[in-house]
Amino acid sequence: MLRSEEMTICDVYIQSDAAFENISRLGELECVQFLDMNPSVSPVDRHFVPDLCRCADLERSLIMIKDDMVKEDVVIPRLRGIYDIKPLHPRDMFEFENMLDSVVKDVKDMTANHSNLIKLMSETREIYYVLNHLDPILGDVEAGYTKFPKTMRVGAGTGAYDRRQLKIITGVIDRSLTYHFQTMLWRISHGTIYYKDAARDEKFQNLATGRDVRKVAFVIVCPGEELQQRILKVCNGFNVNLYRWPETHEDRVSTINELAKRMVEMDKVLQRTKVQRMATFRTIAQQWENWLTQVRKAKAIYYQLNLFNFDISSNTLIGQCWLADRNFNKVESALEISSASSSARSFIVRTYTEATPPTSYRTNRFTEGFQNVTCSYDYGRYRELNPAIFSVILFPFLFGVMCGDVGHGLLIFIYGIWMINNEKKYASRRSRNDVWNIIFAGRYMILLMGLFTIFMGFMYNEWFSQAIKLMAAYWLNTSDPNTISKSSFITLNPKADTGFVYLFGIDPGIKIAANGLSHENSVKMKLAVIIGLSHMTLGLILNICNIIYFRKFYAILCHSVPRLLFIWCIYGWLVYMFFYKWILSFYTKQMDFRAYWPTLSAEFLDLIFWRNISLDCWPRITQAVANNPNLLPAMTLFARDLSDRMETKVILYHVALLCFPIMAFASPIYLYTRHMMSVRRLENSGEYGECQIDAFKKQQGVDFKTLLTHRLVRTMEYGLATVSHMASYLRLWAISVAHTVMARLLWHSTMRTLALRDLTPAGSRKIVLVFPIWATATVFFLVLMDGIAMFIHVLRLQWIEFMSKFFKGGGIPFVPFSLATILDDLDFRHCDEETEALCKQRRVRASAGDF
Repeated sequence: MLRSEEMTICDVYIQSDAAFENISRLGELECVQFLDMNPSVSPVDRHFVPDLCRCADLERSLIMIKDDMVKEDVVIPRLRGIYDIKPLHPRDMFEFENMLDSVVKDVKDMTANHSNLIKLMSETREIYYVLNHLDPILGDVEAGYTKFPKTMRVGAGTGAYDRRQLKIITGVIDRSLTYHFQTMLWRISHGTIYYKDAARDEKFQNLATGRDVRKVAFVIVCPGEELQQRILKVCNGFNVNLYRWPETHEDRVSTINELAKRMVEMDKVLQRTKVQRMATFRTIAQQWENWLTQVRKAKAIYYQLNLFNFDISSNTLIGQCWLADRNFNKVESALEISSASSSARSFIVRTYTEATPPTSYRTNRFTEGFQNVTCSYDYGRYRELNPAIFSVILFPFLFGVMCGDVGHGLLIFIYGIWMINNEKKYASRRSRNDVWNIIFAGRYMILLMGLFTIFMGFMYNEWFSQAIKLMAAYWLNTSDPNTISKSSFITLNPKADTGFVYLFGIDPGIKIAANGLSHENSVKMKLAVIIGLSHMTLGLILNICNIIYFRKFYAILCHSVPRLLFIWCIYGWLVYMFFYKWILSFYTKQMDFRAYWPTLSAEFLDLIFWRNISLDCWPRITQAVANNPNLLPAMTLFARDLSDRMETKVILYHVALLCFPIMAFASPIYLYTRHMMSVRRLENSGEYGECQIDAFKKQQGVDFKTLLTHRLVRTMEYGLATVSHMASYLRLWAISVAHTVMARLLWHSTMRTLALRDLTPAGSRKIVLVFPIWATATVFFLVLMDGIAMFIHVLRLQWIEFMSKFFKGGGIPFVPFSLATILDDLDFRHCDEETEALCKQRRVRASAGDF
C-alpha cells in the first residue's frame, strides 16, 4: 500500500465462442483494464455493435416501464445480492426479448386505455359542469333562437340584430386566463358579443402535466357566422375546450342526467382498471431490478468486446490489457476455467510497451475512505509514494487538533462505531443518496477523527466546553477568606506556594482564570507552529524516499537538503525557542526572567532581519543588578546566553541564505554538465555521426536556459510557499480557539443562564426543558456544521501543505472493468452516451441500406 501497484501489460487471446463467459469472469474479478485495439475503426463498424444495440433497446424499454411505475408511485424493491446476478447470456437473449416485448405491449395497452378513460372522464366532467352552471344563465333558450328572451340585450349598440342569426358558444377555460381572454374577445368584436362566466369554478386535471388546474365555464352569444369563426380562432389560441349546447331545455336536462350516470359507471371502470394496472406493475417491479442488472451487465460486456480485434481466420479475439503483477495468475486461471467448454483455450501472455502504466492502489475496507479522499485531489505517478497511507493517522490527528473536545469526539466516535457495526447491512445495498454513500465510505475515517478528537480533548481539558480536574491542580489558593469575600477575582503569583506541575493537559485553574483564554491562545498558537514544522518536514523526508526510489540521487543534495535546512533554520529556531522558554520558566520559578526576556517575535525578527533586537533588554538587566547585587551571577549567565543565541542566529541566517543559490543553480549546472559529458563521450568514440549526435541531443532535450528558468521559478515558489504554508498551519490554532469559544458561549447562553443558576426546585424542571435545546444545537452546529468546516480545512493542510512537498501527481488512474460498478447510475455514463449515439447512427445507416 505504500506505493502504487506494479503493473504489466498483457496480450489476451480469447476464442469467439467463449468470449462472453471470459469477459464476464474478468468483470467479476475487477482487476483488468482493457485497451482499445481498434482506434482507427469506426465504432459503428465493430463486430459486436448489433448485440450492444439489442441490449440498449432492452434497457430503454425497461426504463420506459420504470417511468410508468414511478408515475403511479409503485415502489421498486431493492434486491439483496444484486452483485451476484449473472449477465444476460446470448443464448437467452431471444427469449428475454420476446418476454420483455410482451410486457411492454401490455404496459402500453394498459397505459393507453387508462389515458383514454381519464381523458373521457375529464371531458365528461367538464360537459356536466358546463351544462349545470350555464343552465341558470341561458334558461329555456333554444338553439333555434326563435324563443330567445327579448329582455337579453345583445351588444352595446342598438341591438338591431336578427335574433335568428345569434350563435351560442360554450366551454371551459383556465381561470388565470379569463381576463386576457375577455380582453381579446372585446377587441375582435368591438363589444358586440355577450360574455358571461359561471358563478363558480372547479378543479380539473390537466392531462398534459397531470396537475389540477382551476377552470371556469363561460357562454358567448355573438351575431353572425363571421364573428363566430373569429371567436373560435381565439378560443383555439387559448386552448379552450368547447362543448356543443343542446338545442332544447329538455335535451339539456336529459343530457345532464345521462352524464351523471355515465360518470358513475366510468368511475367504477377507472377503479377496476387502476387496480388491475397496479397489480401488474407490482408484479413487474419484483423482477425489474433483476432484469435491468442482467441487461446492463450484458451491455457492458459487449462494450468491452468491441475493444478487441477480431481475427476472422482463427475466429479469435485479440486484445490488450493492464493488470497488476500480483493478479496475473488469477486472471490466467480465470480464463482457463471460463473457456473449459470451448474448442480451444483462451490465454494471456505478458508483453512490453513504452507507455506509462496506470496508477493502481491496493486498498481494504479501512484504507478505502482515505484513498478516495487523496485520489479526489489527484492520482499519483506510477510507483510514487501513496499519501493516503500517511493520511490514515495525520488527517484525523489534524482534525482532532482543531476540534479538541472529549464530548464532541465521543459523538463522532459513536456515529463511526454505528456505521461500522452496520457495515454488512449497508455495504450489500446500493443507496441512491450520494451524501450517505460518501459518509459511509469514510466510516473508518470518522471513527479515527472521533478518537483523536477525544485525545486532544483530554489535552485541552475540554468536556463539552467544561474543564474537569483529573489530578491535583498546580495553582493553590493562598488568599485568606476576607480577601476572597471582597473580590470577584484574586491574583495567584507563580512565585508563591504552588502544587506539582499538571502533568496531562491544561490545568483546570487556567480555564477559570481571567487570562485563561490568552494562555490557551499562546499554547495553541505554539502547538500549531510545532505541528506545521513537523508535518512539512515529514513531507520533505518522504520526498527523499521518492528520489532514492526513482534513483535521482543528485536531487538529494540539490533540492531536498537545502529545503530542509532552510525551513529548519527559520522555523526550527522558533520551535527551539518555544521549548527553551518553557523549560527555563519551569526551572526558574523563584526568579522570573519574563521581565527581561525578549519576546519571541523579537527573537524571530532577529533571525529574519539580522538585527540584535534581543539586546534591548540590557538596560533592564543592568538596572536589576544595581537594585539587587545578589542577582549578578544569574543575570551574567542569562546575558551570556543572549549573546550565544545571537551568534547562533547569525549562523542560521547565513545558512538559510546559502540554501537559495544551491536550490536555484546546483541542479541545472549538474544536469547540463552531465549531458555535455555524454555528448563528448559520443563524439570522442568516433562511432556516431553528427546526425546521430544531434538526434541524441534532441532526445535528451537538455537546455541550460530552460533548466535554469524552471529551477529559479521553483525556488521562488518554495520560498514564498514556506511562509504561506506555515501561516496556513495557524488555522489549527484559530479554528480550535473559535470552536472552544462557540462551545462555551452555547453552554453559558443555554444551560448555565437558563437552568443551572436557578437553585430552586424549579431549576430541575428547567434543566429538563433546556437540555434538549443545548444538545440539539451542539450536535447540529458544533459537531455537524463546524465538523464539516474543519474537515475542509484539514483537506487543505493535507493536500497543499503536506502533499506538495513530495507528491507530484498527474498519474493515469487504473480503471478496471467491473460488473459491480456499472450498477450505479453515475458509473459508465460515458458508455451509455456513446452507445445511444452509436445505435442511432446504426439505425440511420440501416434505413439508408448501408448494412
